[in-house]
Amino acid sequence: MKKVFFIVGPESSGTRIVTRLFCLAGCWGDWSHEQRLDRFVYGKVSKIPDLAEESEAIVFRRSIPHYPVVRPDIVGIGDMFLSVGFQPYYIVTMRNWGCNAASKERVGHSPDLSKAKQDLTEEWVNIGNLFGGFGGRFYVILTSSLFRDPQRAINDMGTWLKLKFPPQATEVVFDADEKYY
Repeated sequence: MKKVFFIVGPESSGTRIVTRLFCLAGCWGDWSHEQRLDRFVYGKVSKIPDLAEESEAIVFRRSIPHYPVVRPDIVGIGDMFLSVGFQPYYIVTMRNWGCNAASKERVGHSPDLSKAKQDLTEEWVNIGNLFGGFGGRFYVILTSSLFRDPQRAINDMGTWLKLKFPPQATEVVFDADEKYY
């Protein structure tokens, strides 16, 4: 069966960089803020784009919360993909708590560090509640480890998820945590 890798995590946890890596490994999808699959996911079109349908693997990214839908139905979206022939696999991004909170504050997802920490707590409660619906098809990537040792983290993802990342994949990874130490 074809696969959809559903990258999910709190805001500023590294979902975009991980999605970019999956695109480099040959998955059809978008790592920017714009997601072409949003039109399908939110019911604006009844089928996924032709290029995605022709692919063996696609990647879709969603931060939690995600605006305009604060708590998107992650498992329900996975079921939508299943209905069109793609087995969902959930890739959960987890970043160093202090760096994640500082990043949320810096980019404006939270007004201050205290609120960022409170928001992260709520986001992880929401994500934790989803794990049962993932049916054992999930993989957690510690993005802080990815930032520190990209080659090892990418090799591990490739082994677990049966993906082939090109050698230049490490070139798109940078230490996003360094500025917070």
